[in-house]
Amino acid sequence: MNLRAGGRYVLCMAGGSGGSGISGISLWRHEARRVGGPALFTPVFTALVLVAAAEGLHRDGFLKQLLVTSAPALVIGMTAATVAGGERAYELLLTTPTPIRNTVWRRMALLGFSAAVGVLAMAAGLELTGAGPPSALDLLLISAFSALLTATGVWAALALRSAAGAATVVLAVWLAKLFVLDRWAPGPATQALLVAVLTGLPLARAGRLLADGARLLEGGR
Repeated sequence: MNLRAGGRYVLCMAGGSGGSGISGISLWRHEARRVGGPALFTPVFTALVLVAAAEGLHRDGFLKQLLVTSAPALVIGMTAATVAGGERAYELLLTTPTPIRNTVWRRMALLGFSAAVGVLAMAAGLELTGAGPPSALDLLLISAFSALLTATGVWAALALRSAAGAATVVLAVWLAKLFVLDRWAPGPATQALLVAVLTGLPLARAGRLLADGARLLEGGR
């Protein structure tokens, strides 16, 4: 059923297989509506913009490489922070039979799918325009960096209860990667490995907050 609170709807799942819940397709449609069309289409739109930008940067390989490997991760991280920080019904979500962590990670899975489509669209667009598609290692780094910034955005949004604050944290991590990691750990393979390891930190912090309703409502304090 749907409960209305403050003009927004929260889906309550009764769970189980006895027909008291809702179908999987309906559930994902509901979560997609909660995430919002703008958030879901932002990674794809960004991919198109990057293809156009890369086309005009044939002579500046460094800047093109920077845009292609770093911009998609920043966009998905900011989007994750906005989605997680924009939720105003955590109190009601905690009262539903479905664990809140399942709801949050489902929404992040939708964003992840959108991000994957965007990255593939970017690679295809760069190939078609002759601007040069990212290598397999570059795609691995983009995926790892996107996962790190997504986890960071979710954790910061849950801890700060502020989309703007979470976006600031995401930007700080993105800049740290550009000015620290890119300098001291060159090479996409090494960076992807380090970034994948670092992803565990915000992921674990977010998981603990989602498992503790009291701390979640207090903003992780």
